[in-house]
Amino acid sequence: MTLSEIIAAKVDAYDDVPIAFNSTAEKVNERIYREVLQLMNRMQTEAGAITSSAENYALAEQIRLRMRAVLDGREYQSAVLNFANEFDLQTERSNRYFQKILGEAFDPKSEYIRAVDNSKRRAVQLLLGDSVSDTIFEPLTENLFSSISTNASLSQTQTAVKHFLVDSGQYGKLASYSQQITRDLFSVTDRNYTEAYAVDLGLDWYRYQGGKVADSRAFCVQKNGGWYHKNEVESWGRTTYVDNTKVVADGKPQPVTTSPGNWKGRIPATNSKTIFSYCGGYQCGHALLPTTRESIPDKWIQRSIERGYYMPRAVVN
Repeated sequence: MTLSEIIAAKVDAYDDVPIAFNSTAEKVNERIYREVLQLMNRMQTEAGAITSSAENYALAEQIRLRMRAVLDGREYQSAVLNFANEFDLQTERSNRYFQKILGEAFDPKSEYIRAVDNSKRRAVQLLLGDSVSDTIFEPLTENLFSSISTNASLSQTQTAVKHFLVDSGQYGKLASYSQQITRDLFSVTDRNYTEAYAVDLGLDWYRYQGGKVADSRAFCVQKNGGWYHKNEVESWGRTTYVDNTKVVADGKPQPVTTSPGNWKGRIPATNSKTIFSYCGGYQCGHALLPTTRESIPDKWIQRSIERGYYMPRAVVN
């Protein structure tokens, strides 16, 4: 593979891997909703109101168990397994990247591999464990218990369930929950892995690369495709930021200057150190790719010198 192909595979995974998982999550979410609705149609009612019967309470508990059973089914379990495997595949992509830019064999460190494995286990836990129940199943079940005890309208309760599971946002409840996990945990893990080697290898230059998403935030659009010294990257995490967004003042467009923590989507914990992990913020699809001084275009080196981020070492004869 060429370096361009390796970079494309590494960076595109930030979008492609979560999209693949969340596509399955949407299908599973729809299945959960259909099965919940079918069971709710069996509820005992009087004049359209849910009765406070033991049968209805038992049915609500059955709904909770059925939601869990769908999540434990082969389709969702396979999607989680495939997502977990992508952590290893992404590590391989990053290893190929370093081998290519260094022009020599690259020997991964066991402690960095263990860090990736820990993130992988954490992802599986978040996608399969109690967090899913706490976010989706338990609130919905509590809503059903409340509707039963208050003799709420069945049709209104079904509408509320539909809103909770399907219509509450851009994605269904399960995909909305998994979206940030699959995007942020996956990309931050890879950025941490990449930056650990950048430090070890003394690589102080980076290319900001990525952005298959059409609605990338202004912070990333401004920087995408550029080459930056480490000192400049660190400055992004601690200084004010001038947004591309324009507002009209006195009839003229003006840039919006925001303080640290205020650009759109910025993770509050971003600072001069964590900027290498978080980049543009929540669900950012960009990467900071460390590289050698020799690979940087002259105009970008000159730019860094002019802005005070880089001072070439004097040549001693």
